[in-house]
Amino acid sequence: MEAWEVREVCLQPLQLALESKARKLGHTALAGIQVMFKDERFRSSIETSDEEKLMPAQVLNVLSVSHMLAEDLQIEVMKVCAHISSETT
Repeated sequence: MEAWEVREVCLQPLQLALESKARKLGHTALAGIQVMFKDERFRSSIETSDEEKLMPAQVLNVLSVSHMLAEDLQIEVMKVCAHISSETT
């Protein structure tokens, strides 16, 4: 199983947690996303050329529900986005 496939499987429940609009689940989901960036198992030395399968794109897709979240969760989403932008530059 390639890294993008592992991320896809792991991000699905995190996206569902964010979509539930439950604050506790949302905080847990965002913490899980942050752990993914630190864990080498979710990274690949050979990434696919398909941009939708790159880690930042997959995470941003999950975070697309942020406009529906409570303000404190939106702040955490912005922190994750800042982390993504600093990792990809």
